[in-house]
Formats: sequence, structure tokens, C-alpha cells
Amino acid sequence: MTDNGAPILETADLVAGYGEVNILHRVSITVPPNAFVSVIGPNGAGKSTLLKAIYGLLTPRGGSVTFRRNGSMHDITGKPPHRLTDLGLNYVPQVDNVFPNLTIGENLEKRRRACASSTRLLSRASLSSTLASSSCPSTRSEMNSRESDVRSLSQAVQ
Repeated sequence: MTDNGAPILETADLVAGYGEVNILHRVSITVPPNAFVSVIGPNGAGKSTLLKAIYGLLTPRGGSVTFRRNGSMHDITGKPPHRLTDLGLNYVPQVDNVFPNLTIGENLEKRRRACASSTRLLSRASLSSTLASSSCPSTRSEMNSRESDVRSLSQAVQ
């Protein structure tokens, strides 16, 4: 493909799984620019495993994942999720992590704000840099728990 039509996301021979069991066996996909792509299959087929391996929630055992943004290609294989979010790639799992009365954009903005404010407060409370830079919550219950922790810390810091 030319640079204009270069894929925005590719996996090559991706292998990933849980414990000693491989779920993905050399999966290669190419996502062209401006495309809507669906991953379909029955329960247990590896759809979530594929997305988790792409987004860094599950470390691939083999193969590679590349992401192209603004003409720059990035090898994102096994990179932590917060680094991928910095590049503009996100993962929204199918769990109780969204507020149904909000739009997709509003849900993403709520998460972004919650992550930014909790990181600021954790840093201000002089907690270890590991905790202050810990990954943002991915479910509504984790977000609510984190917001509760942040409120408690905020009261303690003031």
C-alpha cells in the first residue's frame, strides 16, 4: 500500500493466550484507513483476546502489532495501554464500564478527566510514582472506586 493508503493498524502472526493455552495462533489482520472493521465469531473464538493483545492488556507471545498515526508507524507490540492511549488508540471493553445516558464521546471524556484528575491528586498526595501513574480504571466500578479513593485523598490533602 502507498503511504496514503497505508494501514492504520496491522498484526502479523500474533500469538497470545492465557496460562499455557494459546488462543490466538498467528493472527494477521490489516485495517485500512477510514475503514470500519468488525471482529465477529462465537463465544470463545478469541475476539476479546485479539483486542486485548493489540491494546496491551495481554502481552503477545509472538508476532507484532503496528499502529500508524499522522504518517508515523509505531511498533506497539506489548506496550502498556497508557502509551497506546497517548498515541490515540483506545480500547472500550464490553463490560459495565459505560454510562448509558452519555454519548460515546462523553463516556471517553469522563474517563479522560477521571484519569487526569486522579493522577494529579495522587501525585499531589506525594504517593509513589508507580501508584500515581497507575493505569486508569477500565470499568465503571473501578472508576467509581477510584473516584471514591480520590475524594478521600483530596479531603486528606486539604
